[in-house]
Amino acid sequence: MVSLKEAALGVQQQNEKSARSSIIEANSGVVAAQADLTRLKKEFERYQDLLKDGVITRQNFEGIQSQYLTAQAQLSKAQAAVNAAE
Repeated sequence: MVSLKEAALGVQQQNEKSARSSIIEANSGVVAAQADLTRLKKEFERYQDLLKDGVITRQNFEGIQSQYLTAQAQLSKAQAAVNAAE
């Protein structure tokens, strides 16, 4: 028969395992968001040059600019998830 103390210990261990899993998942989200942001930053900078040279329209530039700003927000959100998980 399991004592109350053993049951409480089992619950505590399960909670710790779940918390570690949440932290790992949140950190993975940060890594993915950083990768997206790095890629989109390069695209954004390339589009800036293309816009200056008149190769693309302002509308094309604003599309990538929007994606870049969204990626920045996603990274902030992912970092907040890590902080909440810790």
